[in-house]
Amino acid sequence: MPIALQSFDVVVVGRFNPYIVTPQWLHKEGMCQSESAEVAIGWSPSGPSVFSFSLDDFRWQVSDSRLMVSANTAGLDPAERVARVVEKLPHTPVSALGHNFHYRSEIGKWEGGLPKIGELDGQGIEQFGKLRQLSWSCALELHDLVFNMTLERREGSIEINTNLHREVSEIEQVMEMAEGFGGDLALSHRLIQSITKERVATND
Repeated sequence: MPIALQSFDVVVVGRFNPYIVTPQWLHKEGMCQSESAEVAIGWSPSGPSVFSFSLDDFRWQVSDSRLMVSANTAGLDPAERVARVVEKLPHTPVSALGHNFHYRSEIGKWEGGLPKIGELDGQGIEQFGKLRQLSWSCALELHDLVFNMTLERREGSIEINTNLHREVSEIEQVMEMAEGFGGDLALSHRLIQSITKERVATND
């Protein structure tokens, strides 16, 4: 049974102003149809405040250190939204771009595996207690990016998260790489299938 893509997001690390990138500003700039949205503000004494809101099937998170746009519907392109934002804010300092993909499979339907650095089934440790989570991770350096993957066994499911990370220093690089979001998704699928031998479900 193939593992299925559940959600995906694009993160740009940079100096963003959450009082500029607002639902009203996005609507005024023609980036969304909705004119307003309820904004939730997450505050932490150890980190920046994060402004979160939903517009046109996209979820936005804006802080003074990053911008994230996410979705969970096939065919939506959060990278295109990110590219349009940075195009309107060309003087924003940026340092990194990540395309992230989140997959899930039910335990009983998982037919994949992993390189033998340990067993996923938890044999040998469950005698001490109930296994709640077991993780495996890798970082693969490719020619222009680092592919990070984590696989976790949770109660009832296998969850895989991938991150395709690139260092950037200019807005033009963010816009150029945003055009490759679909290619990164396909690469993520191929690498998961190569590493786990489990097929990834597609909408073809």
